[in-house]
Amino acid sequence: MGEIIKYLELKTCLNYTLLGVAITTFGVVLGLHAYSEVGGVPGIILLGGGIVAFLIFAGFALVTLYQIHAFKSR
Repeated sequence: MGEIIKYLELKTCLNYTLLGVAITTFGVVLGLHAYSEVGGVPGIILLGGGIVAFLIFAGFALVTLYQIHAFKSR
């Protein structure tokens, strides 16, 4: 039973990371497009938003990894 829980937690961690990468890629592409079309602040805001979203999801992934490590060491 413990192995199943570890696998599901690891899969959740991977899903958060992949979602973060997808959102970052979308934010960067959208930011670059807005910067080339409009220029200036809107492109930079969207680019920064994509990077911040990735950092949030990477934080979720790190917390999940820490939980898995704590669960294993019990």
